[in-house]
Amino acid sequence: MSNPAKSIPVPSQSPIWMSLQHYRGQIKTNDKVDKFYEWDHTHGDIEVYNKRGEHLGTMDGNTGAMIKPAVKGRKKNFD
Repeated sequence: MSNPAKSIPVPSQSPIWMSLQHYRGQIKTNDKVDKFYEWDHTHGDIEVYNKRGEHLGTMDGNTGAMIKPAVKGRKKNFD
């Protein structure tokens, strides 16, 4: 019995992703500009960072629920 490959969601299918505002390049932000979001094309999730670039965890693109904890040491530069 074969297992069909899991379909990876794309950003245009995510109501959460589509509701966020563009920041720079492929980075989006919320209204308060205190969190930044980046689409994870490998897993079809949204990576969440604070304004200092520290990883806060991974968000489900459909529900907005945090589904994975922060990865210690992961940072991004949004300047």
